[in-house]
Amino acid sequence: MAEDRLHIFGIRHHGPGSARSLEAALNELKPAKILIEGPSEANELIAFAGRTDMQPPLAILVYAVQDPALASFYPFAVYSPEWQALLWADANAIPAEFIDLPYAYRLEQNQGDENQDVAEAATEARQQRDPFGELAALAGYDDAEAWWNDYIEEAHSGGEHFPVLEQAVAELRRQTQESELTLQREAYMRLQIRKALTETEGEVAVVCGAWHTPALRDFAKVTDDRKLVGKAPKLKTEATWTPWSDRHLAFASGYGAGVPSPGWYRFIWQHGHDAGGLAVGWQSRVGRLLRSEGLPASTAAIIEAVRLSAALAALRGRASPGLAEMNDASLAVMCGGDALPLRLIGERLVVGTAVGEVAADVPQPPLQADLTKLLKRYRLPMETSVSELSLDLRAEAGIAKSVLFNRLTLLDIPWATLIRNSGRGTFREQWKLCWDPVFGIRLNQAIRFGPTIEKAAQNAALDRVGQIQTIVEAAALIENCLLADLPQAAEQAIGRLESLSVQGNEADYLIAAVIPLIFILRYGTARPIPEEALRALALSMVREALIRLPYATHNIDEQAASAMLKRLQDFHHALPLLGDDSLLEQWRNVLHGLTAGSLSHPAIRGLAARFLYNEGRLPNGELHIRLAEALSYGTPPFDGARWLEGFLSGNAEVILLDATLFGLMDQWLTELSEDTFIETLPLIRRTFAGFGPGQRQRLLHKIRSGGGQSGPVGSEIDDERGREYFQQALPLLVSILGLNEHER
Repeated sequence: MAEDRLHIFGIRHHGPGSARSLEAALNELKPAKILIEGPSEANELIAFAGRTDMQPPLAILVYAVQDPALASFYPFAVYSPEWQALLWADANAIPAEFIDLPYAYRLEQNQGDENQDVAEAATEARQQRDPFGELAALAGYDDAEAWWNDYIEEAHSGGEHFPVLEQAVAELRRQTQESELTLQREAYMRLQIRKALTETEGEVAVVCGAWHTPALRDFAKVTDDRKLVGKAPKLKTEATWTPWSDRHLAFASGYGAGVPSPGWYRFIWQHGHDAGGLAVGWQSRVGRLLRSEGLPASTAAIIEAVRLSAALAALRGRASPGLAEMNDASLAVMCGGDALPLRLIGERLVVGTAVGEVAADVPQPPLQADLTKLLKRYRLPMETSVSELSLDLRAEAGIAKSVLFNRLTLLDIPWATLIRNSGRGTFREQWKLCWDPVFGIRLNQAIRFGPTIEKAAQNAALDRVGQIQTIVEAAALIENCLLADLPQAAEQAIGRLESLSVQGNEADYLIAAVIPLIFILRYGTARPIPEEALRALALSMVREALIRLPYATHNIDEQAASAMLKRLQDFHHALPLLGDDSLLEQWRNVLHGLTAGSLSHPAIRGLAARFLYNEGRLPNGELHIRLAEALSYGTPPFDGARWLEGFLSGNAEVILLDATLFGLMDQWLTELSEDTFIETLPLIRRTFAGFGPGQRQRLLHKIRSGGGQSGPVGSEIDDERGREYFQQALPLLVSILGLNEHER
């Protein structure tokens, strides 16, 4: 019978023990053909698997041609049994084939999920009840993961567990109701298996998830299988290989068929089950990692950790240490009981940092191919680990990379995040890079905008122009377009901003929108910009904002006042960059009105006073009057504290140098009632927290010296009772000022 030539191996999709057992079974069986649970659309990609320039972790990306947003990943690690089956087939020159239900079926059923592995789609029944958990419980385990690791992935067995596991699954499936999708997939796989048995002379091996093994032997009703599968879908799909990473193989990433420890699994795949060598190799890696982070990890500690992991394995009845024993030993010996270094070990070694590489000639969608070409030209690695890159915008290569990063951002692919822009008077940008494989799907989604990164970014920006609702959004898009060297889209966004700016926008929105335009005009972007149009628009927006600003500060709540404070600080520093003296004078008149007004929020009145004082436009005498009014008995203490917060605005120099201001503030604080002091203390503490450490320490010395002149470090209050009171208050002062004990 043809079924006698069928050999089904139930595996875990990413399991080193499963892969090793499968390799041994294939070497013994020597099949004429291998059938693998995987997307049928990807059969043409199998030929790439055996090449040296294909380095796992990798994934097959299947997507709908008409709507690339409908897509799914099928990941492979080096220790994935399916990957090893592909390599075995290539090395032995026998055909291999994916036999799972084509992804197009799922798309037509509206079951597409961009981050779900079809091969491990769990049914509702199995989500509510874990069948393998029952086997684990019978074996005395608390969870299925630990049981599977002990008996399959970290065990010393060969392939003898395959028939035993299949029998256990058959019993479990009798008590489980499967979903329609699972039944349809299994029907399709049975049809493919029948076809292979008919066309192939010799043994046929099937590699599939362990849960499917008994179902794939049921050949009783071919007609029912064909009916269940139904007609082939008309929706066209394509497939390609794409890089993957350890992080995205992990459970924590949300990947349905993920494993908790990809890095550990790769380690035991590489080192086998050598009980002695396994512990030595792993703890040596732990030691190297800790030393690279500046943490102590001596050779003696590594030896002790190896011994402890072996002892723990013996106590727990294990043939060799598993991950649990390795972690316990590392925590006790290498980390000194501190969980923080163990978290580092978990992220770098247990989960891992490996990223795959795809051969250059693998067929790719147009945008992915264009990005690959650009990355090669600019020598930019696509890594899922976080790295930083500094760009010199005076160099053509620096500008080109910055433009690429900004264009990808417009396509909703934030591979690179700007940490520091070119700043004032410099031509340098600092970027943080971290590639997420899901960005591959977003590249596919962006195909509707154009076949190249430049064209797609341009059309995506133009599409966004029509969706802009606020001037802040318009200003941000203008900046993005200019940084991405997309002048046509920038001009469209400028036109949209012009129309929005005259439609009754509030002053705070006008200010927020005009600030980036001013900085672009003053410092440029190292790219061509429509300077004349931008300048006219910025001047118009500033004038409108100055007219509306006094009314925008009236009767606003704390949240709105805090947001306004930040915007006014940025606006005050940006406005001189326009070089328009008339606007500056108008701005100062607005500030004078704010300081004297009673309807404006007290923090804004204080900030306005500070701006004028810094420019010498508010004489000391008038400032003292304003401060005295703000801190008078007639003013609620909370309002006085907010006025101080706005006036000091992160800089204590004014009260350190002006004894009168210091005295007024000191008097106000000391005369507060206990209840009022406690009520305003958080706000006072927040005000002081904005000072630099040096300023806070100088302020403490000034208080210690009696408040008159800023005394030298270590000077003391002369009066004995004063010194006693000062020592009693010192812990509170240190806490309010945010100083450490040694900074007293």
